[in-house]
Amino acid sequence: MKQDSAPLWLSVLLLLFVLHFPFGAPQHTPDLVLGVGIFNNPSGVAVDPNSDALFVVDSLNDRVLRFNNRSALTNGASVDFVFAVNTTTNASSLNRPLSAWVDEVGNLWVSDSGNNRVLTFSANAQLSPPTALKVFGQTSFTGILSNQGLANASAATLANPNGVMVDSNGTLWVTDTNNNRYFIFSLPT
Repeated sequence: MKQDSAPLWLSVLLLLFVLHFPFGAPQHTPDLVLGVGIFNNPSGVAVDPNSDALFVVDSLNDRVLRFNNRSALTNGASVDFVFAVNTTTNASSLNRPLSAWVDEVGNLWVSDSGNNRVLTFSANAQLSPPTALKVFGQTSFTGILSNQGLANASAATLANPNGVMVDSNGTLWVTDTNNNRYFIFSLPT
């Protein structure tokens, strides 16, 4: 799909839903509304380039939701899969996630802001609760401290990461908000 003909997915934080604007639609005319009565502070959306899945970051519910068939979504569509089970901080939990990205090889990257880390999951996970494959910004899946409890940021720490994306070279980019920097992790191939 050409970039200039792609539809727009918009998360509306204060109104607690996600809107879809098809390419070429008249201004201010969404054709789909998701999450009314379900989302609490939807802070981001991600489209899987490998499938027809749509991911919504439901920040204040501490989860990321997957809708498997975005081309057939209708108003009020049901969620197909939930990323996060919040009991204690571990490889399956999220605390105020803010953004998500699905890369070309099928990984779902989530900025887990409240736990000061970025997690990666298999985007097409089927087993619940899903378990993260990797953690960035902490030394383990149970770490939660800003900058791992250190007085200053280091090359391995994060403090309130907000944005996350992986470029076509396989480089992970993270906006590390409280450290006033963007952070680059070169991923193994």
